[in-house]
Amino acid sequence: MSATAPLAAPQAAPALEAQRLNTYYGLSHILRNIDFRVMPQETVTLLGRNGMGKTTLLRTLMGLVRPKSGRISVGTRDITGWRPSAVARAGLNPYEGLSGVRNLFLTLLSMLSMCDPADLGGMIDSSNLGRPGLFVFDRYPGGLGFAEQGWARLDELARAALDHVESCPCESGLRPFSPAGRGK
Repeated sequence: MSATAPLAAPQAAPALEAQRLNTYYGLSHILRNIDFRVMPQETVTLLGRNGMGKTTLLRTLMGLVRPKSGRISVGTRDITGWRPSAVARAGLNPYEGLSGVRNLFLTLLSMLSMCDPADLGGMIDSSNLGRPGLFVFDRYPGGLGFAEQGWARLDELARAALDHVESCPCESGLRPFSPAGRGK
């Protein structure tokens, strides 16, 4: 009689992974052999001093700058060198994610600032920045200071948003949409 070891649970694919990523601006070697992995439902913060390559890494991951070598994958898809439009067509659209963040931030900011949600507005635009950006504003002409409160309390607002998504009982903080308008 022989005993068999129980099978290990299958390991989930990383939500985002970079392997040996190298990015240049001209002859300047900015990212050198960057390796990292972000697993589903994992939260990661990118920190560093000015000039350390944080923006270049994000621009490379979004497809705004092509890496000279290395690999970028989202889930099981290799997206290395993809243009932002190809990433969007594959269903990896940053605007969709930012739309959810915008809605959540506006709801939480109205609660933190004790204002009517109709007093706040938000939009996602890339025309001035060259990349998607989230803009929150007061809807009242001249402003009432609610957006300014949001900026002053950005860390608290971001933490509240993350806590809210993490507390969702649904997988990855998402609830499937049903035609009847109710989540399943």
